[in-house]
Amino acid sequence: MPLPNTTVYALLATQGSVIHQKSAPLAPHVIHNIQHRLGEITKLILRDVPCSPGASKALHILQSRTLPCLVKLEIDVVIHSTATVPITFVMQREQLPCLRSLILRNVRAEISNPVLTKLEKLVVVTDDLSPNPFAVHQLFADPENLASMTTLEIFNCIGCAPHPPCGSVPRPLIAHELQWFTLEDTPSAISHILSSLVIPYESNVTLIVNLRGSGHYARPSSATILAIKPTDVRNLPILGSVAKVKVICTKDDCHIHAVTATEGSLKVRLLPDVHVQDPFAQYELFEQMVLAMRQLFAGSSITDMHFQGPLSAIRGATWETLFDQSPQLQRLKIGDLTLEGSPLPLLSALTRFCPRMRSIVCPDFVALSLQCAMVGMDVPVEVDRCFGWRYEWMPHIIEGLHIHVGADPATAQAFLMRTEEYWEMLHPYAAEVTLRATCKSLEQRL
Repeated sequence: MPLPNTTVYALLATQGSVIHQKSAPLAPHVIHNIQHRLGEITKLILRDVPCSPGASKALHILQSRTLPCLVKLEIDVVIHSTATVPITFVMQREQLPCLRSLILRNVRAEISNPVLTKLEKLVVVTDDLSPNPFAVHQLFADPENLASMTTLEIFNCIGCAPHPPCGSVPRPLIAHELQWFTLEDTPSAISHILSSLVIPYESNVTLIVNLRGSGHYARPSSATILAIKPTDVRNLPILGSVAKVKVICTKDDCHIHAVTATEGSLKVRLLPDVHVQDPFAQYELFEQMVLAMRQLFAGSSITDMHFQGPLSAIRGATWETLFDQSPQLQRLKIGDLTLEGSPLPLLSALTRFCPRMRSIVCPDFVALSLQCAMVGMDVPVEVDRCFGWRYEWMPHIIEGLHIHVGADPATAQAFLMRTEEYWEMLHPYAAEVTLRATCKSLEQRL
């Protein structure tokens, strides 16, 4: 049975040299040609395969034979209905002795342990309509299953399926070679998978938190975000090793990105139900992300923080809590893309003593980059008041103060006319001072 919308790409090689490359509909003669060259195929990609009896038969022909040279296999099945019978692909070591890279979309795969132990890359994806997600728990059935894995990506494989409690995993697997790990699912499913693995702190980890389709997640709270943590935070040691963190909440993107001193990274991206183009929803989400960030990395000595979102969403109490819990903070960057938020709550939170430290908050602070509105206040004067107070209690010159304000045309023009005055006012506290104004009404940099 021809499958006209399916593309097959077969790469054949003899002694490492490419001898054939083909892209064509998955018709019977194509399958026939592949069958007779199975001993030479090193890379086989099947994309847009319909979930149909014809496709199942075609795939059965492939998996019933040995592919001795196959290194990379990709099967992409298209699901159009939840009533579709899933396609199953059984993978045995004797049939796939050289397989190192496996990418599966909407395929119910049964992978033997000998195949798993040799895989260096595994990507499994389950769409919303898929009748049966990839059985991700088979990955953790044997301590050696991830022995060679450097790249592991799992998308929506257990969020809607019943899965055993975390206690059913007696000992988490240590993925010694894992360099790139991506996981998309619900908060509880992410926590469950992270509780089944120990991921090296130098790995690059991306967690995509799917909050869609549930009234419980309609208004994400910091607790919702924190629900992704493993039962034992030592499974994800980067949580306690973060040096730099960025929190971004815009209408197009919501994520927390953390980096360690050794360049390991963790990115937590949120897929919320709320429409973040709604300003009120975006404001609420941004503050919850800020609250969750510091608790998520509770054991880390964070030196650099960058926040990009609606500044007016963050209350003074939130800034105070953040600074009290971050005594090692050295550099702070605030990017209010709306140029509407007031910096007063933030500056007030920096003009305090920390009861626990018996000193001013963030005593190692050396640089502030501030993008905000200049409405009803003189921002450089408020910055001067803050850092003048800090200088009195801790007289040392910091590295830099960088101020970018948004205002109406008259206020922006007045700001630019006073830049020399502002510079002289702030320079005693900072080795470098930069001042910039943007005219909001014209969306034009002056």
